[in-house]
Amino acid sequence: MPLYEMVLRFPDRDEIRLADRDGYQIGDKIEIARRTYIVVGTEPPQSPSASKRFVLEPLETDAS
Repeated sequence: MPLYEMVLRFPDRDEIRLADRDGYQIGDKIEIARRTYIVVGTEPPQSPSASKRFVLEPLETDAS
């Protein structure tokens, strides 16, 4: 089964998770650990066992 790198990009760090689902497109919203992220792009995977790398950023919500 292919694996995919999910890069959770924060202003001060990147967090990499592995997933077994593909087919994400730029603009898709994904919930991970009860937080919503938006797919902002793709990059070549860093791990030789990964097929693709998706870059996600936390979806900012208006707290007011």
